[in-house]
Amino acid sequence: MKSTLAVLVFGALITAAAHTRAADGTHDALPRSYEAPPRRAAIHSTTAFGLRGRHFVNELVGVRADLLTASRFAIELDVAYANLDGKDERVHNVLPQLALRYRLLLGGSRFGVPLRFAGGFLPKNGPTARVAAGIDFDATDAVRIELTPLEPMLWVVRERSELSLNLGANLALAF
Repeated sequence: MKSTLAVLVFGALITAAAHTRAADGTHDALPRSYEAPPRRAAIHSTTAFGLRGRHFVNELVGVRADLLTASRFAIELDVAYANLDGKDERVHNVLPQLALRYRLLLGGSRFGVPLRFAGGFLPKNGPTARVAAGIDFDATDAVRIELTPLEPMLWVVRERSELSLNLGANLALAF
């Protein structure tokens, strides 16, 4: 409890020091290291290739938004339309997920390796879990393009598990 209070007080002191007035009465801009990172919203597409049991191909298309973000860490909310390979025909569903993302920087800050762990629940089927590693590129300050060539995913369908290897892409916009 004391350490949490000390961190909050220390953070408040840093913020107050960053907002001190210059001699001419204007506010100094926050140093870049103290600026809040932009929040992002993304559209994404994922193709899941079933690896065991029934070989299937599922498609997910959706939106993802940062709920909480730090310089390289984010908690994301994801909602995707799911076009699934059903027992006799294609079926449709919605897959909500909550994800934790960490971004490793490569060289400069324009390229990165996003690492993501997501868990969700497919109604009338069961839980899902996925771990992803990809590469992203900041095309501009507001636009990030991400490709995810390695994304194993576990699907629980009617009390049995299915495993897929997914390929994904997304386009994220900062706001």
